[in-house]
Amino acid sequence: MDNVEFENYLDMNMKNVLKVAVFSGTGGRLQRNYKHCEFGTLIMKFRPSENLAEQIAQYLRDKIITFDMRPGDRIIETKLSVELGVSRIPIREALRILEQKHLVELIPRKEARVTVLTKSFIESIGDVLIEIYQLIARKAVDNSDADDFEKITKAAKDTEIAAMHGDRIAYFTAITDVEKYCVKATKNCILEKIFNDLWPASHWIIFANLSMRKWDIQNHVKYFKGAYKGFKEKDPDMAAHYIRELIASEMKYAKKLAEESLFDKVPNQVDFIPR
Repeated sequence: MDNVEFENYLDMNMKNVLKVAVFSGTGGRLQRNYKHCEFGTLIMKFRPSENLAEQIAQYLRDKIITFDMRPGDRIIETKLSVELGVSRIPIREALRILEQKHLVELIPRKEARVTVLTKSFIESIGDVLIEIYQLIARKAVDNSDADDFEKITKAAKDTEIAAMHGDRIAYFTAITDVEKYCVKATKNCILEKIFNDLWPASHWIIFANLSMRKWDIQNHVKYFKGAYKGFKEKDPDMAAHYIRELIASEMKYAKKLAEESLFDKVPNQVDFIPR
């Protein structure tokens, strides 16, 4: 996501000190910094192609996935409006986007909340993820071209390097890249759309699992190694097998976390730094 800065409009007749939020995206993650300066009016500068609701949705998505916002947390539109310096209209649109991606629950005539990670929710989404991810693996093997192969190969190597060094951020970024390039390689726009609605919830669960397993990356990366071997050898069955094993393993562990009410103990974004 491109940087979005809430810039100042200088007014020499006013000497108010205003807090300005500066949002910057790095590697798909948003960081927020603040600066103080003298001016009277706050304006927002965007590129024409950018959509404010989608930007807000991405900002909230990252906070949810990294547990900076917790399952079950209330999302108060008025509070977000003040925090982000925007009206409630794009915030409502952003929440509808996040509902479609299974990260937010919209309760009629009430405020929204972050989806609660129940055993039932995990079972339901897990059943779908297993089938969709296997299909992506098979189609990526069958339909990938030379450019796809190069990108997937690089991303797969990045997962191994990050795992070897125990670099949590690099690893999480690399597995995201593997998925992204594999989906592109399917050459199936419908499958890509379905994946785009599902991957946030998938990564939310994986983030929680890895956090609670103290980031046992070496055990996790073995599935990606197996799937990549199938991809490299043009064996769709092998690629799909390892992906199925990965998703099944992740959902089984997530259900255990839900049964034992352990999602509340997942460390938030502050702890998401390389060891």
